[in-house]
Amino acid sequence: SDDIAARLREQRFLILSGDSGSGKSSLLRAGVAPRLCQHNWLIHIITPTSRPLEQLASSLMVEEPDWLEATANMQRALATDPPAVRLAAKRRVAQKNAAGLLLVVDQFEEVYTQCHDPAERRAFIEALLAAADSGIAAVVIALRADFTGHLAEHDGLRSKVRDHLELLGALSQADLVRVIAEPAQRGGWSFVQGLIEQFVLDVGEEPGRLPLLSHALDETWKRRRATVMTLKGYNEAGRVEGAITKSADTTYARLPEACQPIARDIFLTLTEVGETGPYTRRVIQRAELNSLGDPATINATLNALAAARLITVGATIQVAHEAVSYTHLDVYKRQDYTILAGDQADVAVDLAGIVSGTTLLGIKARSNPVAAIG
Repeated sequence: SDDIAARLREQRFLILSGDSGSGKSSLLRAGVAPRLCQHNWLIHIITPTSRPLEQLASSLMVEEPDWLEATANMQRALATDPPAVRLAAKRRVAQKNAAGLLLVVDQFEEVYTQCHDPAERRAFIEALLAAADSGIAAVVIALRADFTGHLAEHDGLRSKVRDHLELLGALSQADLVRVIAEPAQRGGWSFVQGLIEQFVLDVGEEPGRLPLLSHALDETWKRRRATVMTLKGYNEAGRVEGAITKSADTTYARLPEACQPIARDIFLTLTEVGETGPYTRRVIQRAELNSLGDPATINATLNALAAARLITVGATIQVAHEAVSYTHLDVYKRQDYTILAGDQADVAVDLAGIVSGTTLLGIKARSNPVAAIG
């Protein structure tokens, strides 16, 4: 965090890339932003959504007397003259007598997945580059590693990749402890002795460790005792496995109807089922999902599952935690379902008797379906 904060004060532009669940958001929100706050910087954090110019304008105009009108005017200005962002940034810094302004664009991949207007996308990117050149603002964009190649579509971003790209690797256990403890301490929350270590132990070496922590911490916080998070609350939340399972069920229920069968097939594809078990996680290439449906629906489903931190998407795709892929596959009665596994042996399994009445992201017993796994 300290290194990146120092780098931003000097270079003013940074691309933070890593697999989903690698900790990009946590690093920026809980690490870099507080560091720069200590140096009297203003912090603006946005996600692009389908209307990135509106998000940017809204953030910069947040303290204007007529916020709605100011946002609309700024949005129109950015659409036709992206460098207008420089004046807005300087105005914000002057209003607060600040040392600088940090603009964090989290989940930058939304520029490609949700914004379908090429002109708005280009204007937004050019506004970010102009802000970084203003001398008063620094810009950091965080995006999934599998979208890094899209940066080459814009000349300005392509030229930044060589000297301004930071690849985020896995966090150590000591890093994980700090990720849990420091934000809680700043918020006035505490943990009973040993609970932080239990969180770290339970998430293990899972690829999406930070999202898993987020799920578990949120559910434990809801069951806190005053300002203290307890082991009792953690156990009542179902620990890491229970929290992620609840999130999986909620995410599936909110998917558009067209995406639900795709989600089921994705998770079946991500699970290796042997003739006699056990069930294991599969790591696959994106191309392996091409046969599941039309590309737009597959992409929409993948993005929704990644946004919910149920899968990690990078050079490869895999589930964020074992609980997502096969906790729900644990009580087969070996009837109704036929799965082709390994040497194509037929294995009949029943998905109707799943623990707690739920199934793998909503997989329901159907009449004689056949899924090829392996």
